[in-house]
Amino acid sequence: PAKLEALRRSLTEEQLCEPLVDNEWSFKQQLAHLLSREEITSQLICYALLVDDPVLPDIHPQHQWAPLIDYKHSPVSRLLGYYNFRREVILRVLASLF
Repeated sequence: PAKLEALRRSLTEEQLCEPLVDNEWSFKQQLAHLLSREEITSQLICYALLVDDPVLPDIHPQHQWAPLIDYKHSPVSRLLGYYNFRREVILRVLASLF
């Protein structure tokens, strides 16, 4: 999280939405992708911990989840805060296993 925050602060709002390198994703697109993957993965982890025989849907984060949630309308600062919060929660869940 600290590295992501440092990178966010080093770029302007415009730069955050532009590809960092030709034909690459922007910081915002990469962060949205991390969020989509985290949301799917953390849900599956929680289902596996809560239910004896969980249904684990085959949802592709980039092709199915991301278009539904559509993070492009949210500011980068809010996305980063949400990512950090979700990361904190899943780390707490995982730490409770030990």
